[in-house]
Amino acid sequence: MTRIIVIASLLLYSSVLFAQVKVTGKVVNTKNNPIELIEVLLIDKDSTAIMSEMTNSNGDFVLSAGANNYLLQIKQMGVVLWKKRITLNDNIDLGFIKITEKEEKLSEVVVKSQKKVIERKIDRLVFNVENSISAAGGDAIDALRVTPSLKVQDDGISMVGKKAMAVMVDDRLIQLSGEDLIAFLRTIQSANIKSIEVITTPPAKYDAEGNSGIVNIILKKTKKNSWNGTVRSTSTQAAYFSESLGGDFLYQKNKVDISTSITSSFRKNINTNTPNAYFTQETWNQEDYTRSNSKSIAGNFQINYQLTPKTKIGAFYNGFNFNANDYQTSKNLIYSSSSELDKYYHSTGDSDIDSYNNTFNFNVTHKLDTLGRQVTLDVDYFKRDQKKNNPFYTTNENYINSEINDYYTYNYGHQNIDNFSFKVDFDMPFKWANLNYGGKISFTKTKNNALGEFYEIISGENQPYLNQMNDFEYVENNQAFYISAQRKLNKKWDVKLGLRAEATYTKGISQPENLINKNDYIKFFPSVYISYIHNDDNNFNVNYSKRIKRPAYWELNPARWYTNLNFINYGNPFLQPSFSHNIELNHSYKNKLNTELWLSVTKGESGQLTINQDENTILSIRENFGNTLSTGWSEYVSFNVFPWWSSTASVDVYYTENKSTSSYLKAYYSGWGGDINAVNTFSLNQEKSLNAELTYHYDFPNKYAYDTRQGRSYMNLGFKYSMLNKKIQMNLLFRDLFRSYKTTGTRNTQGTLYTFNIYNDSQSVRFSINYTFGNKSIKVRNREGGNTEESNRAN
Repeated sequence: MTRIIVIASLLLYSSVLFAQVKVTGKVVNTKNNPIELIEVLLIDKDSTAIMSEMTNSNGDFVLSAGANNYLLQIKQMGVVLWKKRITLNDNIDLGFIKITEKEEKLSEVVVKSQKKVIERKIDRLVFNVENSISAAGGDAIDALRVTPSLKVQDDGISMVGKKAMAVMVDDRLIQLSGEDLIAFLRTIQSANIKSIEVITTPPAKYDAEGNSGIVNIILKKTKKNSWNGTVRSTSTQAAYFSESLGGDFLYQKNKVDISTSITSSFRKNINTNTPNAYFTQETWNQEDYTRSNSKSIAGNFQINYQLTPKTKIGAFYNGFNFNANDYQTSKNLIYSSSSELDKYYHSTGDSDIDSYNNTFNFNVTHKLDTLGRQVTLDVDYFKRDQKKNNPFYTTNENYINSEINDYYTYNYGHQNIDNFSFKVDFDMPFKWANLNYGGKISFTKTKNNALGEFYEIISGENQPYLNQMNDFEYVENNQAFYISAQRKLNKKWDVKLGLRAEATYTKGISQPENLINKNDYIKFFPSVYISYIHNDDNNFNVNYSKRIKRPAYWELNPARWYTNLNFINYGNPFLQPSFSHNIELNHSYKNKLNTELWLSVTKGESGQLTINQDENTILSIRENFGNTLSTGWSEYVSFNVFPWWSSTASVDVYYTENKSTSSYLKAYYSGWGGDINAVNTFSLNQEKSLNAELTYHYDFPNKYAYDTRQGRSYMNLGFKYSMLNKKIQMNLLFRDLFRSYKTTGTRNTQGTLYTFNIYNDSQSVRFSINYTFGNKSIKVRNREGGNTEESNRAN
């Protein structure tokens, strides 16, 4: 509570630092009618505008400043209409100020430009999804798969050569991870995504979560004074047929900004894996097959309202329901050291998942002046409710003693997550530096209930064999405060320094064992950015940030989940967060060639370990297994081969060293890895309404800690056709043409070698069609105030 009071006091104190002597007045025209949205400025002796205000609907204004001599100006459209020198010793009311308004009509200027598919900025890579044919017609996962430097797997999103990244949507952190995060991102259609930002060294303003940085998904915004709607359909043929239908509506006029979207989808796909385990006395050869049928419906609604010329309020709701039914079979053949078949285990069953996720947000943005000073408030609430049932039958055949045993197993899990957060941010540009500071308070509570019932089937009757019950409750409270300052030293040098402090309290209780684990710590996360412009063609940047990776909620749950009677998954309530230091050196040449060298040091890294409990059981556990050093080189180039052919290419090479602290692992691991990615876009007709895209990606064989993976690749071929002035867009994508994107590798723990060969139904044909309609120019008043630029940026 003390921490909360201190942070709140600091923020409240900051918001009133500038309230001093006041000057008031009312601006009217020659007919004594009040003039709204006209700019009033206080200028000091150095000719610097220290305070600016827009008149309200009554023509009134209020300016605050320290006692001194000033020049008061009234401006409209950049032209000074009235000025007067004043001395502020006490509050002054200037009464009515009569001016003649300036009228000016500007002819319409239309500037059309095509953004590059991939752009490099000082601290991030920007992937413009709306210009990517490979991502068109899919969901956020499809877009992330073709984003350079990212790897997307069923259990999360990571950066090449590094561990997991945090995921945000429109600068808001998503409180999900693992398979749950993947399911949520599938509800976001790529048609609604403007760009994806890969931020490897995030500034202090962002949460410190995510050892490798942040992936920020930027959704499309409403254009000013327009409305439009979109209806869309996507059909995909892989091993089975899948489809999705949806629609979007965007509206903006004067003070109101509304957007809404709804998507319904049905997916059917397969997953195969052939894991093997090589023990001293036995070899396990397994075949796993899963056929998944899932349905989801997702919707969101957002509204923003310009309450006053300086205050904007907004709210949004995002919700989705995900339901899946998976048919699963698992065959395990166990051979002796003499290659004789000793045992055969066969399991079949179904897994049902029903998940509800709801997010609510209320936000306020208040401009303190037209110089860019503003305060933003966000209040967020997230709730998740998921139930999972997994009944299956197992037949165990023992050829050594000629026994056959049949079992029935029932798994049940229920998870409930509630998260509430309050955040405030101040943007304060001054003459000496641009200052940003703020804070965030977050409260999370999760409840997990698990039940496992095991029966041996004897003479057709279920006889109790084994059972487990577990209740796990976890609470996490986090309070953060940050401050950062950016200053341009001269024309060549630019420096930004930041510091974020996060105080975290956690408590986990597992019943009936009464396992209790508590954590209470304060950590500091500095960040440094130095930019040097050598000349018009060469820019250099050095970035540093410290990050934290907290365990996912499900990783902390010690309840056992039985894949079958021989393979068991469970979490670790004593799992600790890991911390990383990230350094980058970046050089950009003409914004076409980008070179990056990076170094990352992680302490207390955690992950999944596969161990054998006994001769009949393999466990999948979570553990802090050691410290990791990773370093790498990335190269990116963009160029036009011909006017109708543009190309981008990237290469990543990395090296890792792992020093293990786990008794299940070797003391030291090291290895190399990397990938190459090439995207070629072709205009196939003179009108550029028909385009094609050829993408090739290759992952080199790599080694990371106890995992070694073989090389894999994919090639995509896509076509995009636009008609009726781009109102109709059709996309056709052939994904993984040669069915070569399979995950094959080995894992070695406890001196036991495990192999795996996973295929996730990556080869497919996808066709999508979008129809957009609307009005791009709603009639509004022609007169605009002095904050036109700020209003456009806000929209």
